[in-house]
Amino acid sequence: MASRTSFLFTTFLAFPLLITHLSARPRAKAANHDLLNTVCSTTQNPSFCLKALKSDPRSATADVHGLAKISIDMARAIAVRTLGIIGSLDKRETNPQLKKRYALCSVSYDNAIGYAEAAEGSLGTQDYQSLSIQASAVMSEVDECEESYKTPPPGSPTIRLANRMLDDLSDIIYEITFLL
Repeated sequence: MASRTSFLFTTFLAFPLLITHLSARPRAKAANHDLLNTVCSTTQNPSFCLKALKSDPRSATADVHGLAKISIDMARAIAVRTLGIIGSLDKRETNPQLKKRYALCSVSYDNAIGYAEAAEGSLGTQDYQSLSIQASAVMSEVDECEESYKTPPPGSPTIRLANRMLDDLSDIIYEITFLL
């Protein structure tokens, strides 16, 4: 009889915990959806922010720190890929004005990669003030490259698209620092 009472008592205690655990799962997804909306609503391009963060499967379970990591990873990947494109364009280019632009953008993107790597380190050590500064520095590097497009000839639209994407990703990182 004592073992049956013990079993019923254990079941009685475990059942509410199980119900709480199961009912918390949908709320966790809703909370993460709310977190994405909270983060993205403060950015300069909320629709881009939502699409970018939702495109990474890690965002489904990420907290604010995780969303910062995802954004840094994306920013670094865009910067590395763009630096490669710039190098490729520069090798084929004969126009001296465009070669000068590609050289300037190459330096900017090389610097941006360094700042993105430093941002990852700052996130890891929870130095959020430095993280904010590094996100701003990436945006400044993008501005340097973008500024070169204000004079003719037009050059590659791919670089301008990359500039917008990297600027938007850096802005996400910057805005997240206010939530960390």
